[in-house]
Amino acid sequence: MESEFNDNEASEKVTRRARPFGMTDWAWASDVELHKSRYHVASKLKRNNYRKLLAYEKKHDLNHNSGLNRLIETHPELQNND
Repeated sequence: MESEFNDNEASEKVTRRARPFGMTDWAWASDVELHKSRYHVASKLKRNNYRKLLAYEKKHDLNHNSGLNRLIETHPELQNND
């Protein structure tokens, strides 16, 4: 039974891309981010806007990522701008 478990684990092992020789840490991190299907957004909010965001997220049971995505997806000025 133990060997069967180990065989299953080995078959599901994910192989990672190796960093090319000579590539800097910064360049490698940037290259890795290009292969992900997400983007990083940062902003400094005014206190009242931050409180509104937190209240919206709490009301709809969302985390920061889901809350911001939902606001952007449903905002009327951002519709049909594909």
